[in-house]
Amino acid sequence: MSMSVDRLLAVMFPVASLTWRSAKKATCVCALVWLLAFAVNYSTIIYVLTTKNNHLKTSSDKRSRAVIMAVSVLMEFVVCFAPTNGILFTTVVRLATRRQQ
Repeated sequence: MSMSVDRLLAVMFPVASLTWRSAKKATCVCALVWLLAFAVNYSTIIYVLTTKNNHLKTSSDKRSRAVIMAVSVLMEFVVCFAPTNGILFTTVVRLATRRQQ
């Protein structure tokens, strides 16, 4: 999202945005985004751990719920991030083999 905002500012205000963008500001924005993401996820985890789930009565229900969650996270990674990482990996390998020749 931060990169999208940066690109928007660069396109909308090409000259003025040159003074707005710097390495220090980018570091601050990245740190702020990471802290915000951590705060949101941490509060969600605390909420889930502290609330009682009355509909989960047996340990097998908890286990099946954990398995479903693990599989869904794995599938999200495979669908969203694996293709990009694969393309990046093949590009790096191609560049490395070209430099050796």
